[in-house]
Amino acid sequence: MMSDDELKQTWWEREGIGLVAMLITWLGFFWRQIFNGQAYWQGDIGVVFYPLEFVYGVFQKARQLPVWSTEFGFGHPLLSWGQLGFFTPLHVMLREMGLHALTLIQVSMMVHFAAGLLGMYWWLRWRSCRSLAAALGAIVFVFNGYNVSHILHLNFFIGVMLLPWGLVALEALMRKVTIVRVINLGVITAVIVLSAHAQIALYCLLLIMLVGVMLVERWSVKLLLGLATAALLGAMLSSLAWLPLLEFLPYQDRTGGITTQELYNFSYPPWQAITLILPTYFGDLGSHWGANSYLELGSYVGIIPLLLAGAGLAWSRARGKRDYVAAVTMLVIGAVLILGRYSIVYRLLVEKGFWPPFTAPSRWLLLVEFALAWLSALGLSKFNGLLIKMERLVGIIGGLLLVGLLLAPFVYSQHLTNWQSVKGWEVGLSAGGIGVFVLGGLIARRPLSVKFWSLMIVGIVALTLVSFGWQLYPMVNRKEAIKQTSITQVLLDYNKQHVVPARIYSDKVLLRKGGEEGDGQELETKRTGVLSSELWVQQAVLAEENDWSCVNLAIESDRTGGGMIEMAIREMDGQMMVRQVQISSGEVTDAGRQTFCFEPIKDSGGKQYWISFQAIHNGGNIQLFYWLEESEQTGLYLVRVAKPTKQQMAQSKKNARLAMQLQYGLDVNDEQMLLIRHLNATVGASGARWIGSISIRRYRDFVKELFANDRDTVDGDGQHVLMKNRKLFDLAGVTHFSQRLEEGVTDAMLDNGFRLVKQERVRGVNYRLYENEQALPRAFIVPRAIIESSEQATLAAMTRNDFNPREMVYLEDPQGKLTTHDLPVVDKVTGSVEVVKHEPSRVDVQVDINEAGWLVLTDSYTPLWQVLVDGQPAALLIADQLFRATRVPAGEHVVSFQYESSAVAQAQRLTGAGLLFGLVLFALNGLNMRNLLHAGSTLSDKNKREN
Repeated sequence: MMSDDELKQTWWEREGIGLVAMLITWLGFFWRQIFNGQAYWQGDIGVVFYPLEFVYGVFQKARQLPVWSTEFGFGHPLLSWGQLGFFTPLHVMLREMGLHALTLIQVSMMVHFAAGLLGMYWWLRWRSCRSLAAALGAIVFVFNGYNVSHILHLNFFIGVMLLPWGLVALEALMRKVTIVRVINLGVITAVIVLSAHAQIALYCLLLIMLVGVMLVERWSVKLLLGLATAALLGAMLSSLAWLPLLEFLPYQDRTGGITTQELYNFSYPPWQAITLILPTYFGDLGSHWGANSYLELGSYVGIIPLLLAGAGLAWSRARGKRDYVAAVTMLVIGAVLILGRYSIVYRLLVEKGFWPPFTAPSRWLLLVEFALAWLSALGLSKFNGLLIKMERLVGIIGGLLLVGLLLAPFVYSQHLTNWQSVKGWEVGLSAGGIGVFVLGGLIARRPLSVKFWSLMIVGIVALTLVSFGWQLYPMVNRKEAIKQTSITQVLLDYNKQHVVPARIYSDKVLLRKGGEEGDGQELETKRTGVLSSELWVQQAVLAEENDWSCVNLAIESDRTGGGMIEMAIREMDGQMMVRQVQISSGEVTDAGRQTFCFEPIKDSGGKQYWISFQAIHNGGNIQLFYWLEESEQTGLYLVRVAKPTKQQMAQSKKNARLAMQLQYGLDVNDEQMLLIRHLNATVGASGARWIGSISIRRYRDFVKELFANDRDTVDGDGQHVLMKNRKLFDLAGVTHFSQRLEEGVTDAMLDNGFRLVKQERVRGVNYRLYENEQALPRAFIVPRAIIESSEQATLAAMTRNDFNPREMVYLEDPQGKLTTHDLPVVDKVTGSVEVVKHEPSRVDVQVDINEAGWLVLTDSYTPLWQVLVDGQPAALLIADQLFRATRVPAGEHVVSFQYESSAVAQAQRLTGAGLLFGLVLFALNGLNMRNLLHAGSTLSDKNKREN
């Protein structure tokens, strides 16, 4: 409902100021992408969603559904993955326009964030918030720490930004039930399910439902029928997302259930509430030392929305008013759930077995952030109607009390004195926000001054959230991010020349020979000892070029203890801090040498700097390496006191230098150079590594146990998994390997039968691609087979020294029809095997053999694959724990492996029925309109005749 003053205004006078405030905030946040050609590339954007969108584009261009893709793992279903939806409407349109996948992602961010702003603004205006107050609520909801921390997760923020439109559609339906409004609600719920991560889509729909239940003024049969019809329509239209997912669930890596510990992971500690105001109190993304993890626990909103939320509650005379009750209910529910292990209610639900298998309790922050945005909008809107000084004072006290209540656990925690990570802008804006809120709340009385104060409030909130967003994730030049390397070109050429595409295993460290080199002579290498409060290291360095941006460092850690060190670079004269990089023990790989980068120092050439390494909190068993050498230059300082005197510094000097090299120029993305994680999909290659929330369980077990996917690739004896399980890499048909080779390290791949096919040198580092000429073809014949009872037994047998994958295969028979009489008893099978068709959902193999044998296809198995021999159904078996196999008689045959998903077929029919249902509803609405117009015309003619 609008106030009497607003009804007298024009549309622009009512809405203009709020819309302009949102536009300025949106432009400020996305300025770098719009005008500077930059892009988000870090984290899951680069290694999951960019490859996924790239592959989606290929499928859409071919007018095929992405039922199964050969590029992810050794083959993986995409429609049922539950990640980013193929049918996200905006993405479908942008793919048709031919946008590059990375550009599409950046456009999607900007458009969906704009949609979230407009949707939340519209809904808050319908909930009687004034224009500026609605703009404030929309800005807080869209740009809060939860959404901005997850901006690298398209499948998160797309669902969240569509959520307000679900509220708008539901609000419209609750006010008046019409067929068009029923259709609108059904369509928006379907779009959320089709577009978002399955878990986030569920949370969004639950929030919409809960808010609707609490805000409805009067239930009626007509409303209930409208809601039921909208739900049915939404379920039908979104069936291509949830039906394949349900079909896939029995075969994914969480089949065995989720442990209690996993259900507690990413719990939000009560003292973490300080990050609502000071987001880097426990460190930033690269140096987080608080609860795991910085990204999942992102909740920053700033001080002013919290103060306004408390003030709004204090100012509300009608304590039972639906908006306040609903918002506070969302806040309480969200707070109870995000606490996870710290919540008695959550623990009780988990331990009694009542809680569904939802991981990451902190994701319920969605409810908390939504409630705070809503309450802050209500608070600012309420302020404009309060002109009595005492009421202002009550509101100020209420705001301070809410902040105090939220921060009480932090005040009583052991973390109260850890302020070293907090950035100055956070403290300044927080202090300024409190001042503006208190002074403005007491002084501003006239309408003009109240409006000016409200503008200041919105401006400060927008500035704090945009500042947070700018500093959270680094951005890269969009053209540089999508630039092809020579390594990618080699793989693209390989795939053009072969029916079966490449399969790659990428790691920063493969086979190498150790030993550091320096100045053409062998230098004695020593360890510094574990960095701690009692030992820190300092050395003078000379930057030879401008744009010093990285340090390649010999470093070691046992990767336990959660410790951290700080690498600090200071000017030689004046000791002014130039750069700081925090390194956690978990970040230190087993590579021996590692590169740590920072924003380039533009005019560094020819200048000397101090570089120091010092423990923060607990050092976590991090130590560095140095070379002993006689030098006239300033040496290495191994300092054993926290604040040494000049004499103590002199005594700590050694004739030595750290084992490190300075690097210059733009940052280099190792994952992009080596095609690590899912980036292999962008060149059409399958990958022997995995990153993803869920995957085929057998594949995940295979690469975890045999390829060290989720652990160090070098074991305690110093043996690399590639050397240990070389025959299994050959079995899996891994045709290519890639690694980075730093200065002073000798390549050992060439001594072990790998052929170097390409090298690209960037910033003193050699990125190398090798071909494995010993790899077995994707399809091959094995003469002998052994039936195993379980995949655990198969995995154990495959690691025995006597296992030869070229001569024997371990089989599992999921249908239980195979007997020992079916096993061919021959020592050798000769003939030819050729893959003649290799498509996502079909692989055809031409076989011509002298004896019956077992055809093994080293692509991932699921029960949805079928096999035909000469067009007749045959038994599909599981080979070597993961792959597909079938028995082939002697002679010439065509064996066809085909993927058949009944869920996809059902979903296609259901979607078609949903579209037809929607059209029927729309037609009924048109018929009703014509009847109404006809009735109105008849009544008008009758009145004319009577007159």
